[in-house]
Amino acid sequence: MKVYFSCILFILSWGISAQSPITWGELSQEEMKMDQYSKDTSAAAVVLSDYGSITLFVDSDDGVGYVFRRHKRIKVFSKSGLNYANVSIPYYQKGNVQDKVFNIRAQSFSKGKKTELLRDEIYDNNINNAWKSVDFSIPNVEEGSIIEYQYTLESSRIHGLTPWYFQEEIPVKSSVLKLQFENYFNFIYFVNQQSKLQLEKKQSTINNGGYDSIIEYQLFFKMEDLPAIQEEGYVTTIENHIAKVKFQLLEFNHFNYGRNTFLKNWDEMAFDLYNDINFGDQFRKKKNFKKLKEAYSRVRKETNDPKRRMLDIYQFILSNVSWNGKYRIMTDGSLDDAFEKKKANSATLNFMFIALLKEEGIEAHPALLSTRNNGHYIKSHPIMDQFNHVISNVKINKKEYLIDVSTIHYPFDLLPSNSLNEEACVLKDKAVEWRKIESPKSFSIYQYKVGFENETTSTTLNANFKGYPAAYHRFMSKENLAQEKAQEMLSEGFNITAIDYKNQTETDQAFQLLMKLENEQIDLEQTYINISPIIIKDFFDLPFKQE
Repeated sequence: MKVYFSCILFILSWGISAQSPITWGELSQEEMKMDQYSKDTSAAAVVLSDYGSITLFVDSDDGVGYVFRRHKRIKVFSKSGLNYANVSIPYYQKGNVQDKVFNIRAQSFSKGKKTELLRDEIYDNNINNAWKSVDFSIPNVEEGSIIEYQYTLESSRIHGLTPWYFQEEIPVKSSVLKLQFENYFNFIYFVNQQSKLQLEKKQSTINNGGYDSIIEYQLFFKMEDLPAIQEEGYVTTIENHIAKVKFQLLEFNHFNYGRNTFLKNWDEMAFDLYNDINFGDQFRKKKNFKKLKEAYSRVRKETNDPKRRMLDIYQFILSNVSWNGKYRIMTDGSLDDAFEKKKANSATLNFMFIALLKEEGIEAHPALLSTRNNGHYIKSHPIMDQFNHVISNVKINKKEYLIDVSTIHYPFDLLPSNSLNEEACVLKDKAVEWRKIESPKSFSIYQYKVGFENETTSTTLNANFKGYPAAYHRFMSKENLAQEKAQEMLSEGFNITAIDYKNQTETDQAFQLLMKLENEQIDLEQTYINISPIIIKDFFDLPFKQE
């Protein structure tokens, strides 16, 4: 990954077209005759061309913002590629930010017939209280069809431009993004798969009618012949490997708006978050957790052990509020609001934990992180958008713990596996500390016994789990799914006839499954009895399947 600063722009001559490489509705003979993609003959579809442009503007009427335009064309080869005719365009609408999506066009070409998308076939969908989407399905699509669509998105969120993904789950022949802005803006950008990038940078001077001349910059990002990318076993997240470019605004300086800095240092970011109404104010100002504190005081147990007190608070929150499955770094309202609703996002749950710990005199701070499926963060730049989760950093008797208040089935010191992503950014009022996230010890031990007595056999399997396997099987036992899930891990010929477990609630102890089995492989009529030791089938599953 490489960082580029707009202040060092210069002109290259690599010949990347300033316009879309394709024209709306005009198909080439090669595109129409193509019945498979030569570089991946198994592909269900291929992106023939994906062209996007981002233009930033400063306008006396419309303010400051950007316009994003896209034109995409796809060739469908098989039935499994038909779903690429279903398009969803997300956009943001909350408070003063009201993104708009317009100029939507879509059409298909099937056996020489063109079918256009009608206006009443376009739908708006609410994703959550901030995000919406425009959805449509391109009509009359079948094997061999070519589909294309265009749209325009206008937004005032200049601090976080739309990222561009060159690579997809199907091969991509050509992907180009154009970024155009004037010298009022100063950007950095980050590229995954830098070696595949073709980059062209241009600049021109615009006469400003007696005022200082305006310099206009154009950046063209291009990648070609990209293979399909898919999830693979033992890969943290595809986000770390997929070819893409992301942008971050450093500064906006305009005579009508003054100088605005969008990227500060880490300590300044910590200070701003601690004073944000949806972050630090939630656990610093008692008015935001008054009901939460009163509810805890009614069940509070007397103890002089700070660790015992911390565990009581941990259990209290998880027993009264459940995680809604959403990773967030901000609350959606006050802690009391979430406590009354009995559901909360990840930030809110951990802020509740921190608020009550601080009331008990226990040192606790929020810790930002990027979950594994969210991808790597960039430590060199304090960009908030790269984080999607908040956990708690708690100090007791000179020992510090990273704790994620999200599931009651985990011991307090076992972070969910999705949180194991390098380091956590601990925010301590006006300063930042980085803490390495250590992978916990996990194990699965199986003891398999076969006994013979009075012409009968008895087969038992005792399993001991620690860490993540223990958390999984403990949860399954509480959901009455322990036998079903245990059966799934056994090799063919072994059937569970009875099951029991130990340490279901003692999360600091190894969880035990005690099983009686019927072994179809044993035939007592034979002179020699063969007993296979391979009872757990997952030991021999090959995780790496792609070439």
